Amino acid sequence: MLSDVHLRDAAPHIDDPALVAIFEDLAGQAPGRLVLNGDFFDFVKVTAVPGNPDEFERPVTPAERFYGLGTGEDRSAWKAARILDANPRTVAALRDLVASGHEIVFLPGNHDAEVRYPAVRAEIAARIDPAGSGALSFPAWFYHEPGRLWVEHGSQYDRENVFPDFGSTESAAFGMPFGIVSSRYFANVIERRCGLPPSDMGPGGYFVWVFRNHGLRAFAAIARYFVFAAICLLGSGPFRRRRMGSPAAHKEALRGDAMRAGIDTAAAVKIDALKADPLLASLGRTVLRLYLPQVSLTVASWMVALAIAVFAPGWWVAGVSLVAGSTAVLALSGRIYTGQIRPRLEDAAGSIAAALDIPCVVFGHDHNGIRSRATPENFASSVWRFGSGPARILEIPPERPVPHVLLARSKLQEERT
Repeated sequence: MLSDVHLRDAAPHIDDPALVAIFEDLAGQAPGRLVLNGDFFDFVKVTAVPGNPDEFERPVTPAERFYGLGTGEDRSAWKAARILDANPRTVAALRDLVASGHEIVFLPGNHDAEVRYPAVRAEIAARIDPAGSGALSFPAWFYHEPGRLWVEHGSQYDRENVFPDFGSTESAAFGMPFGIVSSRYFANVIERRCGLPPSDMGPGGYFVWVFRNHGLRAFAAIARYFVFAAICLLGSGPFRRRRMGSPAAHKEALRGDAMRAGIDTAAAVKIDALKADPLLASLGRTVLRLYLPQVSLTVASWMVALAIAVFAPGWWVAGVSLVAGSTAVLALSGRIYTGQIRPRLEDAAGSIAAALDIPCVVFGHDHNGIRSRATPENFASSVWRFGSGPARILEIPPERPVPHVLLARSKLQEERT
């Protein structure tokens, strides 16, 4: 199993030769089951729109033309087709994997929650399993082997990326988590205009990076940041709660997930209760996570410094001090938030293992490929490589469910963990 490949319709994550190699190697082995544990596709990074205005039943809006298509059966299927078209070698390798007798399980992640739409699943199946062998499966939330294994993406335990109802296709269309909103309405725009910045930085880090590489475009980035902040605030707190689904519908979806996975409803409810409290559920937490006080203070200081330079040039030292001090606050703002994803995943893994009495829990989501420090047999994270890091895929032996890490280059090389 592996996760977080983030296939998209443009560089850098298209047709990775090492990824193709690992699928080709697996195709030559005895038939088995490959679990793609979420974020295999990155729908959020698809910002293109079709040129034909009659492509969809509902017209493409001006906002979609700027930010990329929203979610829905037809729109999400179009994005899926675009990603698959951009990765022909990867698709061919997966198709050969199915033809050689292997099964593939597609689990949803926070960046490809849209695989829950039937039209998206049909598009993927048409490319990878054109013969309709039934080798592909699309669990709504998790993959479970009773007494042995639990696999899910893990974003439900991250307050920045938790969906209110991960098992429902409706939650792909509303209640986007903070991480997805920030990618769609801020990071994508910066990337389109200035290239791909390093990930996991606060607004201060983005502005400093843009200024170093693109000069005055940093001021345009600041303006875009305030638009993004307004979108977040209008989708948080009481505004967000008005759009939430009913608790009864959520419980019914949980009951269906539990029945299909062979666990009782009480266990499913208990595991669902472990999910993080969404960041956007709180207006106050949203304000702090946006670093609005720091950014607002910085912009206000710059305006005061400009006024000093224009109307009181003799006070230039005060103006320079204001700019230097406020810019330092902005640049350091990204260091305030550390994410804390690892302990949240570890806590969730321990609770799931105890609730279901299973020896192995596997997550993705955290791109560092972590394992639990306290109970390594109970938790491992399978992630694809990022940058120059090694590729990691987990193998769970049938006789003893303790993960082995497989490192992929041109062929599989097993390394016991």
